[in-house]
Amino acid sequence: MRELWIDHEAQYHRHQWVCDWPHDDKPNISAFHSADEFQEHLVKDHKDLFNEKYLQLLVGRGKQELDMPFLECPFCHDTFMDMKKSEVDASGVDLLAERLLKHVGYHISNFSFYAFLDSNETEDSMRDQMTAPKSVN
Repeated sequence: MRELWIDHEAQYHRHQWVCDWPHDDKPNISAFHSADEFQEHLVKDHKDLFNEKYLQLLVGRGKQELDMPFLECPFCHDTFMDMKKSEVDASGVDLLAERLLKHVGYHISNFSFYAFLDSNETEDSMRDQMTAPKSVN
């Protein structure tokens, strides 16, 4: 299940659209979270620099894969500022990105436990069961 989530994350969520044309009042490179945002930016701020028939080509050209899809966990909001410096192993794998994916994957694995709840059980009773100390026999 975790591998499916990682594949989904890479295919649908780990992208940004980058404009590298000059901007008057902003840094030379601007990043956008969606193709629609980027397209709107191109039309609004750069319409004199290109023929509109090339708009979709420019949007495709601006799409880039993100190494880090987020700087905080979307579930527990732990920040990863202390892990900001990326490390790459000998095979070229970004270790920080891998740690982030495993951390979030841990939360997703825990969500699957909800499927086994009795429909009468409450969130509080489940939380109590998950945080109760384990007895050693």
